[in-house]
Amino acid sequence: MLNKKERMERLNNAGVNTGKYFTLDLPGGVPAGAKIHVVIDENGVPTMINNTKENDVILNQIIEDGYVRNTKLHRRFVMAQMFQMLNYASYDGQYKGYNDYLKRFYGYDYTFKMMLEEVRVLSKLETKDKESFDERSHFFTKEVVADVLEDYVRKLMEYIDNLPDHKCKGVPYKKVKGVNIFNTDLTKKIYGPMANKIYDIKHADNYGEIYKILNKFMKDMIKLSYNTPKSKAWIDAYKGEGAYYTLKNLVMYHSCDIYNGAYMIPSGVPAVDYLKGKLDEYKGEGWRMFALMKKVIADNHFDFNKRMEEIYNK
Repeated sequence: MLNKKERMERLNNAGVNTGKYFTLDLPGGVPAGAKIHVVIDENGVPTMINNTKENDVILNQIIEDGYVRNTKLHRRFVMAQMFQMLNYASYDGQYKGYNDYLKRFYGYDYTFKMMLEEVRVLSKLETKDKESFDERSHFFTKEVVADVLEDYVRKLMEYIDNLPDHKCKGVPYKKVKGVNIFNTDLTKKIYGPMANKIYDIKHADNYGEIYKILNKFMKDMIKLSYNTPKSKAWIDAYKGEGAYYTLKNLVMYHSCDIYNGAYMIPSGVPAVDYLKGKLDEYKGEGWRMFALMKKVIADNHFDFNKRMEEIYNK
């Protein structure tokens, strides 16, 4: 019987390119038809993963619902995005800071795409990860979602009202994105169905229901211009959520303390507990969380770019 080296030599002599193949030593007792998992390490060496029953459970859960449970990451990418927006300055110096970045680089459509994804994630967390859900659900509540949609309907009505009237046999109608609708039918065909979905969101029992309703609502939306002003409720929730997870990273990974005016809360667990306490206090007022974040950054003289250089140049 040929060994591995002899088999490879024979294949090479026969003109078969063996460069794309590798050999793997299997442990004894592996039954025929068994599934194994192989990873290629940083040196290009193939290694078999020990496929324990615990690993099977985790793998099957990921395959089933696409959600990876990892409460230790705390959405660290949010912090990088936050500082990119805070430190923004246009080449001509005309625009700078968070609000200008949000206005210029995130169009009106983004508010709905982001909100739909947020609700989708919350629907997963609600059943899979109570700890993360209890934190994250403070921002894009069903009341906020409904408020954003009501704001859209008001802006849509204003847009349609400003469209020129046409007439068919003396009856006025609007041409809405290429569709002719009699003025008297606007409520029945456009505004009414949207109002019904908003009502359903307000009375939904969970985020799974909210996601389904919001998804249907968005499929029926009439697109407004890129520069349409974003909902104040959406901006407040977006700012608040981004600020909370940025703060959490600052106190957990970057040794930032919190000075509350009376005393100092040290970084780490005490500061995290303090932030969690603010979730309820600031609920519906994301701007307060945003203000707290800016205060912590200033009090600690935190320089994001300098900190990243320190980390990655070690």
